[in-house]
Amino acid sequence: MKKLLALTVLGLLAVPAQAVEIFCPGTVQTTDREFSVEVTAVNGGASCYASGTGNVGGSDSDFAGFDFLDKNDGNGDSNLGFFTLTGNGSTSGTLSIDASIWNTNDSLLLLFKSGQGILNPDWVAFLLTPIVTELDWSIFGNQALSHVNLYGGGDGPPPPPPPPPTVPEPGTLMLLGLGLVGLGLTRRKATAA
Repeated sequence: MKKLLALTVLGLLAVPAQAVEIFCPGTVQTTDREFSVEVTAVNGGASCYASGTGNVGGSDSDFAGFDFLDKNDGNGDSNLGFFTLTGNGSTSGTLSIDASIWNTNDSLLLLFKSGQGILNPDWVAFLLTPIVTELDWSIFGNQALSHVNLYGGGDGPPPPPPPPPTVPEPGTLMLLGLGLVGLGLTRRKATAA
């Protein structure tokens, strides 16, 4: 039995984490530009939040409820060091997010901007949930990546839920009941004497 349990645990540990690829805007037409991110499912999640044409300025007014945090318009660290980007000027690469940013944000928006014209959309924003720290990105269609903006939302992860109320175990209840019966018998003998 112990061997079976050990093999089961080892088997579960050996299962590779599933990577999930999310497309934005996620249309089936082949005449538009698609952006994608691929995240490991156990590290949080991603979804397509918004897409559009033209430019996005990098301010708090770009997306209601989100504050502009950082920008990267070249390879390497972003302006404030919240994330590191590879592949700028191309159509694919990687992005690493400093895990400490999740201490002050419930969610992040990651905006990818390509060149304007030729195909739309020119930019997309992916909503990231805790605690995505690594992802691969790609652009399908003409024009390469111009820059990436990072926006944060919320005050950080919610506090942990309060612990559930403790419920006495059956053995504890039985001991308590026997103690009360014994106390009752002792009082009965004391009043009879």
